[in-house]
Amino acid sequence: MNDLENLSKETNYETKSPWVALLITMVNMLVLGVMIGTGLIFLLALAKGIPVQEIQSFLTENSSVSDRNFLRNTLLIQHLTLFILPALLTAYIVAKRKYLTYLHLDKIPLLRNIFVGIGIFLASFPLIQYSYSINKLIPLPDWAMNMEDATGELINNLLITTGPMELIFNVFLIGIIPGIGEELIFRGLIQRNIRKLIANPLAAIWITAIIFSAFHFQFQGFIPRMLLGALLGYLYYWTNNLWVPIIAHAFNNGIQVIMQYLYSEEISSVNIDDIESVPVWVALISVGVIFFLSTLIFRNTEEFRR
Repeated sequence: MNDLENLSKETNYETKSPWVALLITMVNMLVLGVMIGTGLIFLLALAKGIPVQEIQSFLTENSSVSDRNFLRNTLLIQHLTLFILPALLTAYIVAKRKYLTYLHLDKIPLLRNIFVGIGIFLASFPLIQYSYSINKLIPLPDWAMNMEDATGELINNLLITTGPMELIFNVFLIGIIPGIGEELIFRGLIQRNIRKLIANPLAAIWITAIIFSAFHFQFQGFIPRMLLGALLGYLYYWTNNLWVPIIAHAFNNGIQVIMQYLYSEEISSVNIDDIESVPVWVALISVGVIFFLSTLIFRNTEEFRR
């Protein structure tokens, strides 16, 4: 096969069935994330002398830096094997050497779009808090509440820091890595292929947002996480560039880690975990600001008109 034929195959990925791409994604997540990732975590726990079933429960507020870093390393392995590596492998299987183009990672995003994307997430905070208060009104079974409590306690213990290096590790682990991995999977692969299946970009955004929220298994935060997923989906749709939602996602997660650190060090008096529900009029203003900022992206973005 000559070079021209090879190039033709590598640039013809748009003709591949989206069902095939979604199936490959799920298989890669299962093999790399569930099987290989779990195996690596098992070996790490074995070396640490911790039973695998106790990994998420052994950490307490009095745990050592070594114990916190152990759990951070297990989460890093999980993100790499469940999101980042499966996404890159899927894109390579589908598009070969054009995998970055397939994922819309081959172009540097406009600086304006990055700042507007971050601004949208800052403006969305009152709306997200309001939706969280609405979500809490939905009754949940005991097993779901116990899962919520355990997850919340785990995150709080993980965010405990004794110095700037732990803060940097937390920002990297909770902000940057999920921003990359989750956007590769949910927007770069799932939203992209659902859109090809149903030919309705807005429906694809919201279906993906629901899947994104459900995947986290945090039921008290289902609605706010779905809204965040939709905002990320719109950023991807408007710009046709995956770097924009990646940066916005990483910023949103990272700023929460930093705010929690500043509060724990008594540098700031704002505890984001204790913010009460906002009035509905503040949430409506938040929606208005989000809408205004959104027009700054799609009004003059060439990719949006494709």
